[in-house]
Amino acid sequence: MNWSKIGIGAAVVGLLLPLAGPAAGTGPGAWTAATASSAPSIDIIASTAVLTDPGQTLTVTVRVDNQTGKNWRGNVNLSVAPDGFATREALAKWSQRGAENLLAEAWMVNALIDEQVPAGQAKTFNITATAARGPYGMNLGARGDEPGWGPRGVAASLTETRRGVVAAERTYVVYAPPEAVELPLNLSVSAGLTAAPGEQRERTLERLGRVAQATADPMTAWLVDPALLASEPAAVNADAEALVAAIESGIEAGKAIYMLPHQDIDEAVLARGGEGAAALVAAARQIGQSALSDAVGEIPAARTAGDLAWAAGPITSGDAGFMGSAGSGAVLLSPDQFSTPVDQAVAKRAGGPALVATDRPLTEALSAGGESPADVNRVLAESAWLAQRAQIAGDQAASAVVAMPRDWEPDPAGGQLLNTLLEATWVRPTALAAAINAPVEAELALTTDAASSPDLSVELVRELVSVTDRTMAFASLTPDPPAYLERSLPPLLAPLSNALTGPSRAASANVALTEAATAVPPVSVVAGSEVNLISEDGRVPVVVQNASNEPVTGLVVNLTPQTTAIQTDEPVSVDLEPGQSVTARVPVHAIANGVFRVQVDLLGPDGRPVAEAASLTMRVQAEWENLGTAIAGGVLALVLALGVFSTVRKRRAQARLRAAGAAGDASLGAGMDWLAGADSGAGSVEVASRDDDLCPEAGPAADGRRSARRERPSSEGSGQ
Repeated sequence: MNWSKIGIGAAVVGLLLPLAGPAAGTGPGAWTAATASSAPSIDIIASTAVLTDPGQTLTVTVRVDNQTGKNWRGNVNLSVAPDGFATREALAKWSQRGAENLLAEAWMVNALIDEQVPAGQAKTFNITATAARGPYGMNLGARGDEPGWGPRGVAASLTETRRGVVAAERTYVVYAPPEAVELPLNLSVSAGLTAAPGEQRERTLERLGRVAQATADPMTAWLVDPALLASEPAAVNADAEALVAAIESGIEAGKAIYMLPHQDIDEAVLARGGEGAAALVAAARQIGQSALSDAVGEIPAARTAGDLAWAAGPITSGDAGFMGSAGSGAVLLSPDQFSTPVDQAVAKRAGGPALVATDRPLTEALSAGGESPADVNRVLAESAWLAQRAQIAGDQAASAVVAMPRDWEPDPAGGQLLNTLLEATWVRPTALAAAINAPVEAELALTTDAASSPDLSVELVRELVSVTDRTMAFASLTPDPPAYLERSLPPLLAPLSNALTGPSRAASANVALTEAATAVPPVSVVAGSEVNLISEDGRVPVVVQNASNEPVTGLVVNLTPQTTAIQTDEPVSVDLEPGQSVTARVPVHAIANGVFRVQVDLLGPDGRPVAEAASLTMRVQAEWENLGTAIAGGVLALVLALGVFSTVRKRRAQARLRAAGAAGDASLGAGMDWLAGADSGAGSVEVASRDDDLCPEAGPAADGRRSARRERPSSEGSGQ
């Protein structure tokens, strides 16, 4: 029954206590919340969310369900908090407190007296009040320093004469006359078109179709994983085509599209990947851009405001710095980044990316859905509180960023809730790019403690980075590097995707690494026998094989000795056709003798390795060349000396013969004279030898030779 049906006695007995204000809960005999579990339940099934005029009526519809086993009789009451909420924490707690301390926190503004609900049945009641001051009004005008608008707490309760408040449910109402709102809230909303953790592709595409529909407002940005738009025939279905069509329509409507790295890889995990991790993120963005362009065509530059990193969970300041070094101009933080809501939406970091704080209460309220009045009213109350606080501060409008979670499951009511929020008079929809680029001087404090990923160890991450780095380096040697990366990189990116969590991520990483280790490398060093170096300078032959289907240009073969006894000169560059092997001869200089290990690296033009390092053994005997040279020189000198000696001896012999010939001619002339004289005399004549004249000798031997020589003229003379 309602107020007009009760008499004076009922008004005195039944209404005096229910209509008492908050002070009624503080004195002796004040009503308290019932502790019995036998009370009926009360649920708000409809409630006016916004009042814009003092004469407007707040209507609350409640459902009272009596499952106590006996008939219930009591009052159905409507209460409103007289004051606003000083903090967001107080606003959040209002809806969680139920019947606790209700009479001390709210004014009872109306009641349905002496209602009855039979056992086992449920009844629906409508109870109303106005925003105006006075009896049965909510007194929502300006109070003290507060502006004449903002969120208020509303409660519907059941009371009994002897037990007080036995059940209650709370919600909110926003009183917002248009002329009272001076500084609307700048609200930026984004939604991810990407896979949820552990979600199958078919399920993802169906869900994202609903996400696109719920966030069709042009001011809502989309964060897109291009891997979902793959053009392979096996991956194309009706849901994929519908998603592509929705993205194309969004682009035409002026919606901002932010491209995530291919497969939405977790950049915070890669921050611990060491050297090459930033290049991996850049490559993932490159192939993602190609996939997105293939699916929807070129996106106008005006629709993208630079690369954005979207953190899947709390990150450190080091993680944020890495994301900036990987090319992100801004980092969209997780709602879980801060334990309490932050006052500022965006903060700039000196030399780093802008940190975009996601409003946790608004994000949670929006993602919870919009079917119940509590969901709708909570969202509107949270946003109104932000705008009201900025107006009280009086400096500038507040800003808030909402990022719908990756696993958001929107329903029609959820989409309507977002639209209701964006249409509120105290909300100004703002592009995400405008929020990122807003001049903000504040700085958000991030933790500096680097925590390892619970899903991937640092060792696994670095192994993945090492393998992908070699893949990217080899791609730079091919005629079409982007096309090669599109074919080769995705399997290595899969373990880093935010779509994988828990043990499945580590298992995927181990599978990818095992496949990479057992696969035939595109280029490699062919193992050979020991290399012998018998001189200080030489060229080491290295056989390189190209097992890929790609022609390779500019492959660098570099030697790194494991000792200072060998020094290398400039590396050698080679070109290989598919399936070809070539021998590169790398110059080296030996300082000492011995057996040494030399590392062989195959590098890309930028110096990054394209294959696992190989090694070879070098045996250096540099003195063998010196010894051989010395022996050859000695032999040559000996031959030269013998030749000189032979030549000198020969010349001396020739000189003696010439001298002997000249003396013989003179002796022969004298003999002829003697023979001429002998013709005129008688008897024999002794012929003197030329030796007697040139080389007089003494002794018996000389006498013998003289006798022989003396006999020769006689013999000759007798022969004539």
